[in-house]
Amino acid sequence: MSKIYKVIQISDSHLLKDKNDLLLGYNPYENLKKVISHVQEHNNNMDSIIMTGDISGDGSIESYHHFLALIKPLQSKVCWIPGNHDSSHIYKILTESFFISSHKNIILGSWNLLLLDTRVAKEKYGIISKEQFDFVTEALNLNHDRNIAIALHHHPIKIDSPLIDHCMLQNSDALLAFIKKHKNVKLMICGHVHNFYSLQQECFVLQSGVASCFQFKPHMTEIETEDKQGYTEYLFHDNQFFSKEIYI
Repeated sequence: MSKIYKVIQISDSHLLKDKNDLLLGYNPYENLKKVISHVQEHNNNMDSIIMTGDISGDGSIESYHHFLALIKPLQSKVCWIPGNHDSSHIYKILTESFFISSHKNIILGSWNLLLLDTRVAKEKYGIISKEQFDFVTEALNLNHDRNIAIALHHHPIKIDSPLIDHCMLQNSDALLAFIKKHKNVKLMICGHVHNFYSLQQECFVLQSGVASCFQFKPHMTEIETEDKQGYTEYLFHDNQFFSKEIYI
């Protein structure tokens, strides 16, 4: 039997400069600490952890050092992409950390997981740059015989939640047109929306990850939260994938 690969998605931790500060009534540091503890306890056979953006809630240098201290026990299994709340500090601090992986192209047997940077400095919306399009084009050309999963922070398809859809991926039409030309793209994974959604499209599935900090209520027009924290588990096997949202 071929190997089953396990990937854990942790998203939207929103860590702050002071570990004791609250965000909308929640303590981001303590919530991420609980999530990481649960991941460690229940997923000793995982192959990779992907952080899909908004590691920081205020972009502070201290918030990224808090993250590194919390994530250190998971060692080199951790890969990351930035979100709209992350600052430029993320690139230097995380890239220079010896136990965080800088890989954005992860091979999982018959699957290839690509991590795209959609951050636009000081903006809530996201964009896929020409550089990122070139990266994914090259990866697809080199891995035409593999199934492709793409991870990014901003959602490229509306989730019918006006407050969140206002700050989604701006050039999503270009991305979706690009994907239509590559039938081996089977899955897109995003963060940003603070809840689990699964949207079946013509050729692929878009799934958004559970947030570690708190969840936003579906279909909201003003900020409404749910006191739930967790992460998302993915299993990749041959030509299939399976996902499960896990709340702690």
